[in-house]
Amino acid sequence: FGAVVKAQLRDRPFFAALAARMALEAPLTGTGLGSFHTLANDYAYKYGLADTLNFDSALNWYAQQAAELGILGCLGWGSWLSICFWSLVRPRPPPEKAISVGLLRTSLVGFAVAALFGVHAEGPEVLISFWTFLFWLSSYFPQLSSVTLAGKERRTQWVLVIGIALAYTALQGY
Repeated sequence: FGAVVKAQLRDRPFFAALAARMALEAPLTGTGLGSFHTLANDYAYKYGLADTLNFDSALNWYAQQAAELGILGCLGWGSWLSICFWSLVRPRPPPEKAISVGLLRTSLVGFAVAALFGVHAEGPEVLISFWTFLFWLSSYFPQLSSVTLAGKERRTQWVLVIGIALAYTALQGY
């Protein structure tokens, strides 16, 4: 068992350092979505870390996202993670649903912890399970907001969201 743990922990500092260098080289926009796999060998060679790599991911979902998405991209998913976490811990479930909600919360927290040790969401079955659990959990709680925006305010928000998405996409080429 100790050999398995040692083998799992051996490469983590290397890939964390590699992801950090990738993130530092393109801090605003990152290296591009899904690019860690294709650019890791180039970066490892560029910085004299290794000649060739045999790997699957950065071994840490958060580090890989930071390298690929940069600050702008991480703001979106970081906000989403914060909101998701808050919604996991904040509302109290009805007593008759406490066990189901507890199991779903535990599963989602386990997913977040497991993401520290790998990029498991690359597997479609894991990703589909995650979203199923998240939507299932959200069905136990009433909608938190009933605020409706006027047409002009709603349009302004959508223009901002689309503008940010387009700017981020355009910056990926640089």
